[in-house]
Amino acid sequence: VHTLIWAAPRTEVSEFKAISKQFSIKYGSSFISRARANADGQVNSKIVSRFSIDPPSREQRKEYLQELAKEARIPWDDKMMGDDSLTGSLVDDRVPGLAGDVPDIPVIPGYNDGPGGSAGGS
Repeated sequence: VHTLIWAAPRTEVSEFKAISKQFSIKYGSSFISRARANADGQVNSKIVSRFSIDPPSREQRKEYLQELAKEARIPWDDKMMGDDSLTGSLVDDRVPGLAGDVPDIPVIPGYNDGPGGSAGGS
């Protein structure tokens, strides 16, 4: 009950809002206020973490990837996560083109020429 009330204003699921109104009638506005603030700590912690704006921890990312690999029948090795000394950045600084190394991209003549001629304006 607490989890549904807590999640209702945080989602676009109209059914959650309708259920929240019904609980408000049944349990009263004081209960609803406490549930929305999770004042009693009764909201499911997994739901709270899923609604968090913080990125998942390295361990959570590892678990997600392991589960995806399992579902896709791809062999998984923990070494696939890379070096543990990384700060947890989603972009690995060792990937060329993503951390300051700008690859040469060939310009295709006439590619971005609009009706007015060259895109370069020269």
